[in-house]
Amino acid sequence: MTTTTTTNTNTVKLGKKNVRGTKQKRKPKKGGDSKKRKSNNNKNNKQERRYSYLKPGVVEYLRTWIMSEKHIDHPYPTDYEKRKIMDDTGITRKQLQNWFINNRKRYWKPRVENKKNQA
Repeated sequence: MTTTTTTNTNTVKLGKKNVRGTKQKRKPKKGGDSKKRKSNNNKNNKQERRYSYLKPGVVEYLRTWIMSEKHIDHPYPTDYEKRKIMDDTGITRKQLQNWFINNRKRYWKPRVENKKNQA
């Protein structure tokens, strides 16, 4: 349902009202079919997810850092340490941050809890 105000020959839309969660239907575009056209090659239409795996040497470096005695109690690198790690490994800041976020949960935490349970 659209609320409109008519003045002389101009129509002004004030806003769309959605009744009981029903979806508004869109009008087809002018100058073409209202149905979507499909191409023969589905790979061209889909956005494929690109995985950017870190090199095994980089992962080994990062795991060594996170599990070192100096950092095992507090696995959060300072800005200076982040810059040094990025220079040493060649990864971006975003890759580094994501790696630490994921590996504190998946790699570091289970091992630290396991050590505490064994002690």
